[in-house]
Amino acid sequence: MLYALALAIAARQTPGETPLLTSLAIDGVVQGGRNPVPRDYVQNEIVQGTWKAPSVGATIATATGVQAWKAIAANKDGVFEGPELGGGYVYIAVASPTERPMLLQAAGDSLVYVNGELRCGDPYSYGWLQLPFLMKKGRNEFLFSCGRGRLQAKLVEPSKPVAINPADPTMPDVLPSDKGALLGAVPVVNSTAQPARVRILVNAAPGQIDQEMLYGSRANNEAPQADEIVIQPYTVRKIKFSFMPKDLAQGSTSVSLTLLSRAAVLDTQTIPIRQRKLTEHYKRTFISKIDGSVQYYAVVPALKPSSGNALIMSVHGASVEALNQAQAYKPKDWCTIVCPTNRRPYGFDWEDWGRMDAMEVWELAKRDFPHDPARVILTGHSMGGHGTWQIGLTYPNEFAAIGPSAGWVSFWSYAGGWKPQNPTPVEQMLLRSMASSDTLAMLPNALNEDIYILHGDQDDNVPVTEARFMR
Repeated sequence: MLYALALAIAARQTPGETPLLTSLAIDGVVQGGRNPVPRDYVQNEIVQGTWKAPSVGATIATATGVQAWKAIAANKDGVFEGPELGGGYVYIAVASPTERPMLLQAAGDSLVYVNGELRCGDPYSYGWLQLPFLMKKGRNEFLFSCGRGRLQAKLVEPSKPVAINPADPTMPDVLPSDKGALLGAVPVVNSTAQPARVRILVNAAPGQIDQEMLYGSRANNEAPQADEIVIQPYTVRKIKFSFMPKDLAQGSTSVSLTLLSRAAVLDTQTIPIRQRKLTEHYKRTFISKIDGSVQYYAVVPALKPSSGNALIMSVHGASVEALNQAQAYKPKDWCTIVCPTNRRPYGFDWEDWGRMDAMEVWELAKRDFPHDPARVILTGHSMGGHGTWQIGLTYPNEFAAIGPSAGWVSFWSYAGGWKPQNPTPVEQMLLRSMASSDTLAMLPNALNEDIYILHGDQDDNVPVTEARFMR
């Protein structure tokens, strides 16, 4: 019945786009949280080979009882909501009259199985993600894992076989002092069954593309050029490019990107860019040593740069990201403030790769901004307050002072972290791998720093007991 209803709805949609509006859902089958080995009873069926398409009333036995699939429908805005999306799964079947490439655009899911293949999700509903896949003739199945209470999904026909996704660029701002090349990056979506070898030109001049096409004379099986990037079939890859500030027109608010593959222009897109004054908030990009990707951080410049100034790193809270964090501060005479972005507005609580990202930015900041090495300070709010504890106590030799604001202590004190009472040898191994998250174990490092703790006692998100305990 669900399959037939989805087919009927799809037939009524605008050509090229199919919202997914009816589904089956089940809750109580995922027990996650801050756990290195979460329980997932749907994934267990997939791994065991017993998974099959559900129907209304079909059940799954869990440690806490039996859960049943039920029919749900999206609201008037095309959004699924309900308890099933706070730790459960949504299943949708869609019919296609032909085999064809498609894009899945979903927001709110942690992950999705597309016809049985595991693909990444968009848990924080940014709306940036475009997943290319091959739509089969006949029945196609989508199984979404959801943990934040909402899901919106649609199928879209690709406008081009290989294309730039302009919704998620990583771009610097341009300053009057910029002389060398600046770095940017954009996602490129390959909706074909063949690897795509691509390169990007920025603000290509008349005749430049024709000259670039001379490279198309090589045989298809030759190795790519040094500046070509290979994107595998039905995948997305964010690729970097460089451009010279002198090539931008004065006051320009965008750059033009041309996506090339050997002798063909695949796509063109216009990407916004800002030109900023040296006294305004601005963004910088850099190549991460972690994985070679282009990342960015934001700067609140000192109005009076001096070797006697303070240098402050401010780490953001959940859903904020670097530029918004920087814009929370007015520029000041006496300090430069730098704000890393934790590999996304949420990242991972300034732990693991988020902590490494912050320290990469800190090294760049110490190199690029004049300051007094004795006046180096770390601060942050909420998730960034936790990051201040985590980063500050992990690297006590880096900061003269730290100022956690509304910060929680650790996964075990605030986020329901997993810590068994009588761990088995395997659990002991997992606990050792989590040792870097144990903020309390690093408390002796606080003796090397001045610490200022700020927390409002009416905080209804992070309880003030976190700050009082650390004090």
